[in-house]
Amino acid sequence: MQFFQFLFQKLRLSNPWRYKAPVLVAIPYFLLLANGVAFPAAVLGMWAAFTTIVGIAGFGYFTNDLADIEKDQLAGKGNGVAGLRPAQRMAVLGFLLLLAFLPWVYLPGNRLTGYLLGLEFVLFLAYAFPPLRLKERGGWGVLADAGYAHVVPCLLAAATFQLLGSSHYANFPVFLCALATWQLILGCRNILLHQINDRHNDTRSNTHSLVRRYSEPRLEQVMTYLFLPLETIAFLVFLTVLAGQIPWLIPAYLVFVLYVYWRNKWLLQTSHTPDYRQVFYWYLDDFYLDWLPVLIALALGLPDFSLLIILGIHLLLFRHGLRQLWSDGQTLLQRVWHLF
Repeated sequence: MQFFQFLFQKLRLSNPWRYKAPVLVAIPYFLLLANGVAFPAAVLGMWAAFTTIVGIAGFGYFTNDLADIEKDQLAGKGNGVAGLRPAQRMAVLGFLLLLAFLPWVYLPGNRLTGYLLGLEFVLFLAYAFPPLRLKERGGWGVLADAGYAHVVPCLLAAATFQLLGSSHYANFPVFLCALATWQLILGCRNILLHQINDRHNDTRSNTHSLVRRYSEPRLEQVMTYLFLPLETIAFLVFLTVLAGQIPWLIPAYLVFVLYVYWRNKWLLQTSHTPDYRQVFYWYLDDFYLDWLPVLIALALGLPDFSLLIILGIHLLLFRHGLRQLWSDGQTLLQRVWHLF
């Protein structure tokens, strides 16, 4: 129990599980649907995917903490690896690598998946450790973080599940390009927001992040007028590709946008204009994380009810919008009750 508490609290694996994994697992859900993979191969494939996600993400967080022990001490930040003895570090590293690679005994692979899996680990090491330490090399650090945290894992998931099943998704090259573009923009936006939030700690530890070169007003302009429209367009293009298999995804997203606007204006009575962070979180991230995988898993289970088990597992393991809907419903009932 203490070991798993270490993984999900001190090593912060709860962060990628909550804020990255829901988007990542939506990719296999879609390809299971597009390739017509049936039960039980679909469920076994997802179980293997969940396991390797934990192992790969854990390795990334472990190596990043290991490389940042001294920097985190200077900044006064917690570091999950700093308090471990060398033998404990080796044990944790071995366990994470086992989780990362053991599922590939079952998961299908080819040369592309092998290259992507290798690239993921190369990026982890090049980002965190000298002599490259891309983390402190400006735009290269932003691209490396976006690569290992978003682009490569999604491409690896897509390439793997394209091989699962007897048939293969005919529009896969277009799907892959749209996915990579969206995830690259999203990944760059996420690491830039992280660097903006961590600017004070980076200054204290003398970590040369990209955002330290620019003023807050300049960064706000870049995020508002460059990344926000680019990411929105890239996501709508990606949804358009998915619409070939799930035509109601784009209408569902438009309903979501209208609902969020109504919720903030009327239900929560938010008076201020949202800043760029709130727009990203409310109108994009909440759909990516809470609704996109749920809607794709629902579409997967509608032709074959046995596959609704994947939707059930997702609702148990990951964040989703049903809890928020329940909370909003209670608030609405209270508001209506007070009217009478």
